[in-house]
Amino acid sequence: MAYMGVAALQRLLTLARESRDAEHFQRLAFTDVIPAGNNRMAFERDAETVFVPGGTPGNWLVLFELDHLKIINDTIGHQTGDEAIRQAYQCLTEAFTKTGICYRIGGDEFACIVRSPSEEAVDICLKKLDELVRQKQEKISYDFGIPYGKGIFDPKAEDFHTFFVSVDKRLYFNKEKKYQIPPIFV
Repeated sequence: MAYMGVAALQRLLTLARESRDAEHFQRLAFTDVIPAGNNRMAFERDAETVFVPGGTPGNWLVLFELDHLKIINDTIGHQTGDEAIRQAYQCLTEAFTKTGICYRIGGDEFACIVRSPSEEAVDICLKKLDELVRQKQEKISYDFGIPYGKGIFDPKAEDFHTFFVSVDKRLYFNKEKKYQIPPIFV
């Protein structure tokens, strides 16, 4: 009887350890190591449930790009580039902490899913982001900017891919305006 109790306890401990390991690996799968935040896999998982054709209207997507990451990496170094990524992610999460979930979805690209029908709520977060970026810029020696594009998903009119591309075009339109770059989209 004692042997069966010990064997059962050992099995329970093994199951607990396996469960903890599975949770750990799942957390790793959805975490970007540089900013220690949500990664592209987490974004795709969440976007798949939020931006559903025929689903709930009123969900926003905001896309961002960290300015000049390649120049930072090539001239100052990759450690500084990684720090710029961390700083950008920190600004995004602080600005959207109450209204959205932020993700790093590529090298210098970020996204935020905002579940709010209010454009005003999104704009308040973007104003806060602009202020946080301005404050960071005062403390660092390189150009630090985070242009963005935003859009509200219409689940009756478009699929997620089409929506994503339209928001991405808005990001690049805003970036072109900021730097007066000739348009790359026709």
